[in-house]
Amino acid sequence: MKMNNTSYQGRNVNRKKDNGSTSSKNLSLKNRLRSLRRLLTKLEKDDINDESTRERKRSIKEQIASTEQKLEESHRNQQEQKNATKYHRVKFFERRKLTRLENATRKKLDEARAAADVKDVSRYKAELTQIARDMLYVAYYPNDKRYLGLFSTGTTRKIDDKKTKKIKKSVREDIIRNLASGLLDLRKSWVSIQLLKECDIYVPETGGGGT
Repeated sequence: MKMNNTSYQGRNVNRKKDNGSTSSKNLSLKNRLRSLRRLLTKLEKDDINDESTRERKRSIKEQIASTEQKLEESHRNQQEQKNATKYHRVKFFERRKLTRLENATRKKLDEARAAADVKDVSRYKAELTQIARDMLYVAYYPNDKRYLGLFSTGTTRKIDDKKTKKIKKSVREDIIRNLASGLLDLRKSWVSIQLLKECDIYVPETGGGGT
C-alpha cells in the first residue's frame, strides 16, 4: 500500500509538536511539585505549630497530591499516545486480516447451511465468534500496554507462551466487561455490532451505531 509522503510527514510533525507540548507540561508539573515539597520541608523544619501554619501545610499537601496525580495522568497519556502511534500499523493489518476472515467464514457458513451440514454450521459459527472477539481485542486493546499481536504470518495465529496467554485473557475479559457495562463507544469502532449480536456477545442498546 503506497502512503502519501506529504501527509505522513505532516502527521509526524504534529506528533512531534504534541510530544513537545506534553514534555513541557510534564516539566512544569515536576518543577511545581519540587517547589511545593521544598516549601513543605521548610515549614516543617521551622517547627511553628500555630493554626495558620497547620492550615498552610494542609493546603500544600493537598496541592502536592493533586500535582502528583496530574503528573501521573500526563505520563500515562504520553505513553498511550506513544503506543497508539507505535502499534497503529500492526493493528491496521490485523484488522484487515480479521475482516477477510469474517467474509470467508460467512461464505463457508452459508454453504454449510445450504448443505444442511450441522457439524460444519456449528464449526463456522464458533469461528465467527472467535473472529468477533478478536475484533474487539484489536479495536479496544488498552494503549497503556505493549500490544500483543494475534497473527504470525498471513492469517496464521500466534502460538503464545503461558505468560502471553494470561495477559491476552485478562485484556479480553476487561474488554468484554467494559462492553457489557456500556463503557465502550462502538460508534467509534470498525467492529460490526451486527456480528457481535449474531455471536451472542452482549451489546448494550447505548453501545453505539456500528454496522
